[in-house]
Amino acid sequence: MRIELSKRELHNALSQLVKIAPKTKVALPILETVRIHATQGKTTLTATDLETSVRLTVEGDCRKAGSVCVNARALSELVKKLPASASITLEVRDGNANGLWVSADNGFGARLYAMPDKEFPAFPSHPERRLSMKGDELARWIGSVAYAVSDEESRYFLNGVYLDLTGKRAAVAATDSRRLALNEGMELDADHGGYIVPTSAVQAVVRLYKSVGGSVAVHATDNLVTFRVGGIEVACRPMEGEYPAYRQIVPKHNPYGVLVDRAALVDAVNAVGTFTDDKTHAIRVVVRKDSLSVRAAEGDKGAAVFDVDALSDCVGTFGVNAKFLKDALTAFTGNKLTLWLKEPLSAMLWRDESNPNHVALVMPMKVDDAVEFRSSMELASAS
Repeated sequence: MRIELSKRELHNALSQLVKIAPKTKVALPILETVRIHATQGKTTLTATDLETSVRLTVEGDCRKAGSVCVNARALSELVKKLPASASITLEVRDGNANGLWVSADNGFGARLYAMPDKEFPAFPSHPERRLSMKGDELARWIGSVAYAVSDEESRYFLNGVYLDLTGKRAAVAATDSRRLALNEGMELDADHGGYIVPTSAVQAVVRLYKSVGGSVAVHATDNLVTFRVGGIEVACRPMEGEYPAYRQIVPKHNPYGVLVDRAALVDAVNAVGTFTDDKTHAIRVVVRKDSLSVRAAEGDKGAAVFDVDALSDCVGTFGVNAKFLKDALTAFTGNKLTLWLKEPLSAMLWRDESNPNHVALVMPMKVDDAVEFRSSMELASAS
């Protein structure tokens, strides 16, 4: 095997693939490698952790076809240190797949330990297509709920984004039981099933497709979910388990609404969050008819207040985890959000005014000075 390609082309591909290859020693050393497969038609680089696989096609001049596996991180670190303008040659000499020679046009040369590719897991074949979306839209869609994925191993079926193709509209959802994110997408012509996409695959889709305008084909079966456009392919095994009936969790009767500017509220939560407890991250939000007052006080850190203009039909006070609230707010894209409230300890529902199909549920925290919500009309009649 002998291929010549630019440092930029090789580095860009390897920087993505090292995120898939296991970061620590594993029982199967082949999983720590990237498979390089060169033919006269194209050259592909593949990495897998057995749960998620990524295959990228790179532009290069194939002088001699062949395949080899080499430690992904070792090759990535080596290529990263070469000059930006370097032209790089990757070569397996005399059929010796135990070594990969890496050379550059600046006089650099090195040999990396390599392995034959016969033990490298085959990249899955694509099942029947279910839907297609522009790459950047797909990345935003799935990425908009990824922050709510659970990292608790005991509830493994929550360690991914639920791709729901069962209803009238495609939807993605994620929850860790303390918060939930839901974003509905395109209309569907039939029931195509539901699949829990593991976190590693979700992160790969967001990274690889965020700048892709082409249409990504999404294929799915009970055993395999794949995403493909051009030379960028992601495949994963759906996680086992039954995902919660997430639509039943979304509050349907929160009567009190608060309209607020998203960017202003993010600034408030960021600033006041500095003064929260490192474990609970608790803040208090005082709801008035014309503002939200975000507050925190924590021991030696002091105290902080940040008032944000808002339009509310109620008054009251509730507590919330500042980190959870910030995650939800930054995942939205619209300028205006509506917060729907019921009681200080009932789930609060955030909805993007520019995209009503995108909602976030955040469970409140118990605080000593919580005040029941009362409508403006109740206050007026009481006075």
